[in-house]
Amino acid sequence: MNQRFLPSLVLLFAGIWPIGNLALDFGAPHKSPEYEVLVKDATEPIHEKEKDAASRKLSKLLNIDHEHEIVFGQSAPLSGPLKFNTKIIQDGINASFKKINASGGIGGKMLRLVTLDDHGNPEHAKRNTKLLSQEFGVDMFLGSIGTRGILSVMPMVEGKKIAQLFPWGVTPGMRSSEISNIVHGTSYIQPQIDALVDHALDDLKFKKIAVVHSNGTFGTQNANWLQSKLKQRGITPVAVKPFNSQTMRFDKIIDDLLDVDPRMIVFLSTSIPAAKCIKGMLAKGPCPIALAGIDSTFLVPERLKDSKFHFSYSSSVPSPHNTSYKLVDDYQKAMKLACGKETFKPNILSLSYFLNASIVTEALKQVEKSKKTFSRDTVMAEIENMKNVDLGGFIADFNRRTRHAYPLHVTIVKG
Repeated sequence: MNQRFLPSLVLLFAGIWPIGNLALDFGAPHKSPEYEVLVKDATEPIHEKEKDAASRKLSKLLNIDHEHEIVFGQSAPLSGPLKFNTKIIQDGINASFKKINASGGIGGKMLRLVTLDDHGNPEHAKRNTKLLSQEFGVDMFLGSIGTRGILSVMPMVEGKKIAQLFPWGVTPGMRSSEISNIVHGTSYIQPQIDALVDHALDDLKFKKIAVVHSNGTFGTQNANWLQSKLKQRGITPVAVKPFNSQTMRFDKIIDDLLDVDPRMIVFLSTSIPAAKCIKGMLAKGPCPIALAGIDSTFLVPERLKDSKFHFSYSSSVPSPHNTSYKLVDDYQKAMKLACGKETFKPNILSLSYFLNASIVTEALKQVEKSKKTFSRDTVMAEIENMKNVDLGGFIADFNRRTRHAYPLHVTIVKG
């Protein structure tokens, strides 16, 4: 049997019951005999008796109770470079859910997020999504992570088998009025790139701009967009450097960047590779180059807090420190309760998903108010009907053309 397909099982609980995250690992190299019958090599048929036994064990472990819970699924990497982003997104969602659950839930039902680990592998993401939807009746997915994984389940979205609520990592093609079972939030990168270009050319008066991007769909498409925006302004980047998101080797990229002497480097990636590249540059001497990135690089200053450099990033939500917004004040209080005052650090990603979860809970409240049954269709309908809904100073206003739940107001957070 190919051990790549043998699952192992890990339980993670965040906060108090029923806010829990299940990590079901389909890609671990070690053998877990209890659940090996869930995924076998295609050449080895699984007897119905084995499937039934495995399903019963998994059902007991997940313990999903649709009568008393409203359950949202999530396929995301709980290992590898993106595990930190997964944890931050989970924290934002769970803080919002815990606040609601502490008041008795909605319609007497508790809100719960169930997360299956996909290791950033799109085939595992597809398998996780099908498992939750087909075997456990979970058809609303909140905060799933990874462009390729989300693409892998788009046929299920387009076929109206599941709803994808606020996925993290999308392509322009997912923002179509023809795709009715998807809702977007802050993960619209093109306006952020536009703002970074304007910041570089108009505010800083820089023309020698280099680009570093991940070599996957997300990074490549956004690098192409950035180059097209620069071309409209008569600028050609002095360097465009893709990196392998698995190996994250930057030695040659750093040498090439220093050779062309850019005034600004824009990172189209997540925080970990951007921080690794910058750390490698700093090892070669002081860095007078302006450094910037999209919102997914927001952790760079934290990861390199003992180094001397300036880093700016784009954001589509208010500053997580600006408590003049009731939303931000509510976010900080809820996060401190959910995560602990000592460990909580405000950031734009957990704020984004606290906001996204708040939109979902507002939709659920409207479903309850109208005395309808909680379902994927009724929740989607209520989100689509949101017009100028005040969520503590932040306005939800669904756009049917782009499938965005709120308008985009990009700011540059200067480090």
